[in-house]
Amino acid sequence: MNIKSVAREAKVSVATVSRVLNKSGAVKEATRKRVIDVMERMNYSPNVVARSLKTSKSHTVGVMIPDITNPYFSELIRGIEDAAKRNNYNIILANTDMDRQREEEIFDVLKQKRIDGVVFASKMIDDTIAHVMRKINIPIVLTSTYTDKLDFPTVGVDNEKAAFDMVEHLIGLGHVSIGMISGFLGDFNSGYPRYAGYKKAMECHGLSVREQWVDYGEYKEEDGKRIAKQWIKCGNLPTAIFCASDMMAIGAMNAFIEEGYRIPQDISIAGFDNIKMASYVPFGLTTLAQPIHAIGDKSLEVLIGLLEGKPIKEHKIILPHTIMVRGSVASKKQ
Repeated sequence: MNIKSVAREAKVSVATVSRVLNKSGAVKEATRKRVIDVMERMNYSPNVVARSLKTSKSHTVGVMIPDITNPYFSELIRGIEDAAKRNNYNIILANTDMDRQREEEIFDVLKQKRIDGVVFASKMIDDTIAHVMRKINIPIVLTSTYTDKLDFPTVGVDNEKAAFDMVEHLIGLGHVSIGMISGFLGDFNSGYPRYAGYKKAMECHGLSVREQWVDYGEYKEEDGKRIAKQWIKCGNLPTAIFCASDMMAIGAMNAFIEEGYRIPQDISIAGFDNIKMASYVPFGLTTLAQPIHAIGDKSLEVLIGLLEGKPIKEHKIILPHTIMVRGSVASKKQ
């Protein structure tokens, strides 16, 4: 079964069937319906690879993320998928596990599959993977990822400003001793900027950043729980803790609850991301809300714009953030 068979059965030209398949050009609704009915009746499925050889486009993009089990990336993928469906694109999803060799292998596989472009998310981009991304010669959009090593479009939030706003919110509620469970400072995408925002807010209000109230993790629940347990053991806790991810904040909350602390009466905890789980945990997690779905959607739209030759007005697209106030933070004002 091929496109000529469909055209013959529907009594239309091959060009008309092609326009129906690609959703391009003017086709009368009655004609479009007749062509679709014939394709369904004849169980016709277009060969994407064959079409890509003729048109130089597969209408398929690769999406590379560190870990699909992380709720942040799950929601990001939904945004990408919705934009792909809206624009008649398919996606190939790959988990990189933050393994540089695996990232290189995935780029090679995606190129062999003749994908049109890549949406790439990572915590860090070093010189090695930056070289691979330049060499592959395929349009790439960075999502929730930023680096000055590459001149690729990037979509995300202003991590430093967002962290500053959250810490200032805590200070506005009367907290003067605020700790932070941060990402690693070598992560210039989100780890360092979020710590920098925390530090800047503290200094702007004349508050000291105490070394024993700052620790570092990989944005996972177990990191937050481990660090909180260490702080509990040492004693002399801050009144509030700002965590660089919701998963670390949830881990910290669980640690304090297990040790008999009341949230937020004994200690306040705030997160960053606003994953769906943040609204389900006991008390509800006060968090810095990234528009995760919108970031994914916009990233795919920017990539499609590149593929269609549209000019990119701005290479660093910053979407707005908000603070979601819930029950995990208490006011210390008298």
